[in-house]
Amino acid sequence: MKLHRTLTATLIAFCLVGSAAAAAPVAEISTDASGVYFLPLASGSYELRVDGPNGFSHRETFTGSSPSFQLSESVVIDGRYTYELVQIPAEPSEAERAEVALRQPVVQSGTFTVVGGSVADPKQVEAFDKAQVFTTDLITQ
Repeated sequence: MKLHRTLTATLIAFCLVGSAAAAAPVAEISTDASGVYFLPLASGSYELRVDGPNGFSHRETFTGSSPSFQLSESVVIDGRYTYELVQIPAEPSEAERAEVALRQPVVQSGTFTVVGGSVADPKQVEAFDKAQVFTTDLITQ
């Protein structure tokens, strides 16, 4: 019974550490009209996943370089895109394998918007999202 309690407490501790680590950012983000750029906070490999309108999906792995998503002539579709930046853990040593198996992957996710073929400034998109838009005539007195 004592072994069962110890094992349960250990598993709960690992889950809490994994949850706290997942909440921490993986990279700083910047945008310009032609793309989204990530400056990782730790060295290593990363997988960038981007999904967008009309079934658009892009996956790319970056090792030794900063992850980025560049708009291209053939891919530009106006709309909202979601991204996930996944930190790929280094190959663990024998001693670390059991601990690594319990960890959750470190992921940072978010969205960006493409308007008129360019990545929109996130502050302007937020203001637009909060604006009230009428699709019919508005009559006031």
